[in-house]
Amino acid sequence: MRPFRKLSPLAAAFGLFTICLLLGAGVRWMVRVEADDGSTASAGPVVSVRSGVRSVHVRNLTDIRWSECVVTIEGGARSKPFGIAPQGSLRLGYRTFQPGDGGRPEGLFAFVHAFHQTAVSCRDSGGEWHPARIR
Repeated sequence: MRPFRKLSPLAAAFGLFTICLLLGAGVRWMVRVEADDGSTASAGPVVSVRSGVRSVHVRNLTDIRWSECVVTIEGGARSKPFGIAPQGSLRLGYRTFQPGDGGRPEGLFAFVHAFHQTAVSCRDSGGEWHPARIR
């Protein structure tokens, strides 16, 4: 007598695929819950950063005004400090960036690297610096 029946390869593959989908959905749900938990870690700025050939576009995704924000991109080039309104956006031309160790970013080189090496930090109304989460 055989206690277990052998599964066909198609049924086994479908079962593994279903398990992967369920695990992926569970992880996505957990990440969303953690990001929206209201903890102090999520109290800092949340920004969207997009770079183009001539400028960086920064959008504030929070309902809080942030001041003295600084964008740092490839080579350590830093923007001049700027304020950003709640849900506001701002375009920063690459020519306004202060050169870092790698010099001033120019053209396609800046476009390619700004996406991969971007950091933003801002001050809140109390004067404390907060690193931004970039989405």
